[in-house]
Amino acid sequence: MGFVHVHLIPYVHDVGFTYLTNAGAQFILALVSIAGALLTGRVSDRIGRRRPMAVTFIWRGLAYLLLVLLGLWKSSWLLYAAVICMGLSWSSTVSLLATSCADLYGRRGQGSVFGMVFGVMNWSSTLGAWIPGAMFDYSASYRSALYLNVMVAWIASGVILGIGEWWPRPQETRRPAV
Repeated sequence: MGFVHVHLIPYVHDVGFTYLTNAGAQFILALVSIAGALLTGRVSDRIGRRRPMAVTFIWRGLAYLLLVLLGLWKSSWLLYAAVICMGLSWSSTVSLLATSCADLYGRRGQGSVFGMVFGVMNWSSTLGAWIPGAMFDYSASYRSALYLNVMVAWIASGVILGIGEWWPRPQETRRPAV
């Protein structure tokens, strides 16, 4: 997500969109992010954590692929489709990781474990901002960085689908935590 934090606004501007359109796209991304986190949390409470988390990374990879296409064909529809896909995946990972930590380590250990996981997420976000910047400095294009993000997101989705479900079955759950 470091790419989105640091490079999305300059990339969209370089493609040829105004700063006003860019700001509108960022606003849509933020709104959809809230909806995505709430929706993903609700779905994961019903079917488990693994499949919604995999879908989250599929959405993220699709968003980066749409950004690649945006660089080839300037289209408001592509821009808005990309930010909607990105928004669906943005905060969803945080809610899914928090609940997964509670599922795997219990509520007593959730704070410590999630704190460590969230710290790693921040370091990876830092690399996610620095690496595309270095790639841009080398090639004067974000295309290779976007392809790298597509690949990483879809590999993450495959890895998540390849591991077993860690979420307790509904009949094993006594009552909701909230």
